[in-house]
Amino acid sequence: ASGDLLAIEAFDRTGTILGQAMADLAAAFNPEAFIIAGGLAKAGNMLYEPARKALQENLLSNIQNDVQVLPSSLEENDMALLGASALVWKHQSLNLDELPDRSVKASIMEPVTEGETVITREISSSSSSHSSSAEIAFSQNQILP
Repeated sequence: ASGDLLAIEAFDRTGTILGQAMADLAAAFNPEAFIIAGGLAKAGNMLYEPARKALQENLLSNIQNDVQVLPSSLEENDMALLGASALVWKHQSLNLDELPDRSVKASIMEPVTEGETVITREISSSSSSHSSSAEIAFSQNQILP
């Protein structure tokens, strides 16, 4: 029985901290709702009630009662898949022609001894307009004694 009280206190404290954090986020982003998902969502009203109370107590007066705390209707595996899909969708919607040029240049030198020929490879690659290219230039120098 005392373990139950300790668990209830832990959920109450966690919900209160969550509600305070949501109030800070609501002040910055003005969302319509916060969706709780994952393991915390399984706690139900033991978590939601203290979170809602702390949220309302800490919200700016002009947005009080406008922000809801709701459980997610998605399964945990679906959330990860949908989140990854949203990131891909966002990336695809960017205008890739406006991305900065990400050219790479490198020189590769191999150690040599006196009297050998040095072959230097310079690799230059760049990507623009959705395509990539690479150029390799070789130069040869004789190392004299």
